[in-house]
Amino acid sequence: MTDRLYLNDSYLLDFTARVLDRRKGAVVLDRTAFYATSGGQPHDTGTLAGARVTGVEADGDAIVHTVEGEVPDGEVKGAVDSARRRDHREQHHGQHLLSRAFIETCGAETVSFHLGPERCTIDLALRDLAAGEAARAEDLANLVVRENRPVEVSLHSPAEAKTLGLRKLPEGLDRVRVVTVRDFDRCACGGTHPSRTGDVGQIRLLGW
Repeated sequence: MTDRLYLNDSYLLDFTARVLDRRKGAVVLDRTAFYATSGGQPHDTGTLAGARVTGVEADGDAIVHTVEGEVPDGEVKGAVDSARRRDHREQHHGQHLLSRAFIETCGAETVSFHLGPERCTIDLALRDLAAGEAARAEDLANLVVRENRPVEVSLHSPAEAKTLGLRKLPEGLDRVRVVTVRDFDRCACGGTHPSRTGDVGQIRLLGW
């Protein structure tokens, strides 16, 4: 089992860990700050013992790091690429704000999202989106950004999570990680997020 350090600290970039297992071109660690591709958010990149990390995937409770180069046995040092982590952290949280804004302005739930290098796409449970509805959602999301509200992360039992009014409750988890924007949104999520909404910067809808 790999302890996912980013769940408690989305700003953590440097860490040490032990190599637990080796696979073809990859290693499994006892703990990691590297985010594994999941839920529309791509994996982190960086280095492990100087070797480039080019892929990070979950395999059950283990996190598998694909590397270019040799990673020695024993304890190793890992370093997450700070620019990529920051970009993903801000884009992912921007999606949370916009998804809540669409619920508030036109009752449209988010079905899925994809985070890319230049833009983030959101699929809504809505047949058609009028320009006025899009503008209202964008304005509301940006208002919450400007207010720089606190973003809080907490862990709950499944029973507790059912009482929190979450948009979607994940199944099969012993603990549910919840990301809360004070007085605006509460959502179950395993991704990386900033500590305040202001870190997201301006949100702009480019098309729909």
